Amino acid sequence: MSQRLLTARELQVVELLGKGRRNREIAAELQISEDTARAHVKSIFLKLNVHDRTAAFSEALTRGLIQQ
Repeated sequence: MSQRLLTARELQVVELLGKGRRNREIAAELQISEDTARAHVKSIFLKLNVHDRTAAFSEALTRGLIQQ
C-alpha cells in the first residue's frame, strides 16, 4: 500500500505513537490541540483496522508507511 493511506499529519502521529507518546505529548510536539491529536489517532486506527497504539505503529511499519 502507498503512503496515501494515511495523511502526512497521520504519518507524523503514527511515528510518535511508536515513540510511546500520549495524545497530550503528540499535541504539544505537533502544536495541535489534544482533541485533534485524539482524532488523528482514531482515524489511524480505523484506516489501519487496529485497536491500539502499538498495533497501529506495527501495522504502519508492516505496510511500509513509515520506517523505523
